[in-house]
Parts: sequence; C-alpha cells; structure tokens
Amino acid sequence: MLKTSYSLNGNAIRPFIILLAAIVEFKYLTYEEFTYLLPLCIGQNEYKVIADGIKKLRDGKCGIDEIIIDHFFSSVISQLKKIAFSAETRLGDNIALSEISPCLVVDEKIIIAAINKELGLKVTNLVEAKGILENNRYKRFERLIDTVFTDENIMSLLEMFANRNDREIQKFINAEADIPTIFEYVLGILWYKISERKGKM
Repeated sequence: MLKTSYSLNGNAIRPFIILLAAIVEFKYLTYEEFTYLLPLCIGQNEYKVIADGIKKLRDGKCGIDEIIIDHFFSSVISQLKKIAFSAETRLGDNIALSEISPCLVVDEKIIIAAINKELGLKVTNLVEAKGILENNRYKRFERLIDTVFTDENIMSLLEMFANRNDREIQKFINAEADIPTIFEYVLGILWYKISERKGKM
C-alpha cells in the first residue's frame, strides 16, 4: 500500500501521485520498476534520473490497449508532477479526486476526440472505443500467432521447454519474462489454437 504523503529531509513526497505520473509517462511499470525504482523518486531531479533510466531499459514498444488511459493522463502529466512533491494537509480526509487535483476529473469528450484523431475513427463513447481497441488488439494478436507462433514454432518451443533450453527460449520469445511465465504464455496460445481460436486471451 502506497503512503499518501510523507516528509523526507523537510521535503514533502506523495508516492501515489508519483506512481500516477510514472504510469502516465511509461504506460505501465514492471514489478521491478515499481518495487525498486519508484521508491527512489524522492524529488523532481531523482524522478527525472529514474525516468531516464527506465527509458534506457525499455525498447519503446507499447500496445494500443492503454490508449484510453494514455489520453486521459497525457494532458495532465505536468500538473501531476507539480503536485507529486507538494505538501498535503488533508491526509485523514475522505476527499474526491477533483479535490486532490481538478486535473484528475475525467472528461470523456476530450478522450473520445483524442482517440478519434489518433486512430482515424468516429466513435461517440468510450464503450464503442474500447470495443474497437479490443478488436484491434485481437487482430494484432492473430497476426502474431500466424507469423510467430506457428504450429512448427510451438512444437519447437515445447521441445525446448522439455530440454530446459532456457537461453534459446528467451532468445526466441525476446522478452524479459522468466521461463515459467513464458511457458504459461505459450500454453495459453496453444490452447487458443486447439480451441479454434475461441474465447479471450
């Protein structure tokens, strides 16, 4: 559980707001980034250094699934960073997001306009947008299965798992996930293919 606010060397630090700012900037945080890097953000300079470090560790790829969250926060990142390191006097109060900062109030029209502009769509509400984004995600996933996870490649991967050829598995998958996680992912794809691509992944 993140503390709402605490003081360090006379400086006010608001971990939840820092987390929001980091998620806006990076779309997500890995377990390691959240556990080991986020606590090091004890000031604006430290945040910048850590953020630059995370950028260097990543390859820059990001799925379109987070586009709604991205467009909600993209216009308020600078405001979030400003209040992340400011004192908060209402820690014990049950207050609305709008009282924490007006920038946290969702304006659906702005999000819809941004989605339409970026994707060349003409949706009128978030439910419709989420449906289209989900369809786009599945199209990408189907393409990935057709080009990368062919029957031959899955058989080859299963053989690598059986022989514990971990290095070759990670080289093929090209991900930082551990072997058990990759195994679960490959099994999920295999089951999806066996079930004639029915259900959701």
